[in-house]
Amino acid sequence: MFEFAIPVVLLLAGIICLAYAHWIGPAFCRLGKAFWRISTLGLTDLRWFYPEEKAPRIFRSLGVALILFCIPWGIMAVVSVSGPGAIAAMRESRIYLSDRHGAAGSWQLSTQSLASSEGDYLVTYRYGDRSGVLRATWKGDRYEFFEQRSH
Repeated sequence: MFEFAIPVVLLLAGIICLAYAHWIGPAFCRLGKAFWRISTLGLTDLRWFYPEEKAPRIFRSLGVALILFCIPWGIMAVVSVSGPGAIAAMRESRIYLSDRHGAAGSWQLSTQSLASSEGDYLVTYRYGDRSGVLRATWKGDRYEFFEQRSH
C-alpha cells in the first residue's frame, strides 16, 4: 500500500536524524562542501553555508520536524483506506471487480460523489475489456457495490 510508504519513510528518516545527528550532520556538511568545490572547479568555497559545529543540532531539529510531519500523513493514510471516502471506494471496488471478473492486466477507476447521500460514490471503471459504472454504498464498515451500467 503506497499511501503508508510516505509516513513510514518520514518516520524512519526522522528517527535516523535524531539518533545519528552527531555523525550525519558533519558528514553532510563535508559532503556538501566537497560537492560544491568539485562542481565549481575549486573556484568558490561555501564553508560558511555548511557549519559542521551546528550540524548536529540542525539535524536533530530536522528529525523532530520529520517525525511531527509524519503524524498527519499517517492519519490521512489510515483514514483514506478505512472509512467512507473516494480512496476507500476505489480500493474496495478494485477488489470487487477482481473477485467478479478475475485478474485484469489493465484497469482504471474514477469516483464521483453522490450529493444525495454522504459516503456514496459512483465508480466509473475500465477493467480489462470491461467498462461500466458501479454505485458504492457505505454500509458502516465496508462498501457494497451495485452495477449501474456495464459495457
